[in-house]
Amino acid sequence: MPSVLVDIGHPAHVHLFKHLIRRLQRHGVEVFVTARKKDISIELLEEEKIEFKHLGNNHPGLTGKIKNLLEYDFLLYKYSKSIKPDIFISHSSIYAAHTAFLLGKKCITLEDTGNADQSLLYRPFTDIILTPECLRKNYGRKQKRYKAYHELAYLHPHYFVPVNNIFGLLNLPEGQQYILIRFVSRGSSHDVGIKGINAEGQIKVAEELSQFAKVFITSERPLPSKLQPFQLKIPYSEIHHAIYYASLVFGESATMSSEAAVLGTPSVFFDKIGRYYTQEQEEKYGLVFNFTRNQYDLDKALEKAKEILTSPHSKEYWREKSKKLVEDSISLTDFMFDLVISELKK
Repeated sequence: MPSVLVDIGHPAHVHLFKHLIRRLQRHGVEVFVTARKKDISIELLEEEKIEFKHLGNNHPGLTGKIKNLLEYDFLLYKYSKSIKPDIFISHSSIYAAHTAFLLGKKCITLEDTGNADQSLLYRPFTDIILTPECLRKNYGRKQKRYKAYHELAYLHPHYFVPVNNIFGLLNLPEGQQYILIRFVSRGSSHDVGIKGINAEGQIKVAEELSQFAKVFITSERPLPSKLQPFQLKIPYSEIHHAIYYASLVFGESATMSSEAAVLGTPSVFFDKIGRYYTQEQEEKYGLVFNFTRNQYDLDKALEKAKEILTSPHSKEYWREKSKKLVEDSISLTDFMFDLVISELKK
């Protein structure tokens, strides 16, 4: 039986690969999943009922990244040597690339951030690098571009159908307006040296936006005590339904901003670096509003959020914009499935 190993390094990767995993299994491919404890990655895998091999906790900081490299290279190699997968697939996993190379197996790597430091460590050891067309980085002959965003692997209409029972989970009357705020931990390699919104700024965001609608906060970092009452308390796997029905997503997560764009919810993305894909989602579709690089100004980001919340545009206005985005794109899961099956036949 052909087999594939999917390495999960972040909660977003669970969503990215979950439908691919299930399609491959239905097709008769044995799928092994490995994961490390990073934020809610383990909890998400459990909620999605995906069997996996737990390889330990993620170690934060620069010294932690060195420890990760040594520890997970060894653990993944040891496990993979016993199961002998034909193909390794991951989102920019250095460990999967190294292990595949050492075992003489194929490796498919997805990349959408253009993180130079990380790509230097996996690029020589992987066979195929999949990137969205909007990523302007050139990875040479190994690169295959696709017309989509990572979020379309799991939020494409082929795979995602919103359900409005989210209002019950949020303890809100159906149809009531609410805002999602997202703060991140800044523990990724592309976040080195970036602190993000401090506690004072977090409180300011929550208090000012609360004047317009009910506010819920999801955060990778512990929240200040003053913000504890705003904390979002729903099953992790329900977050995309919450994004779909929200009036606005505001925060530091490029992934959640892109998810909002795909689902037809306007978002304000506040980040020092920025991302190619959220920039395209602003320029082409007007769904994400980026406050990045020289526009990194919290007061201006809040002004834009208030402008959106007080505009006469209905949810249908934003849905039409996302409909165009989806029509312009492919289903990434279908693309990955076809590629993996093709590679397994070689």
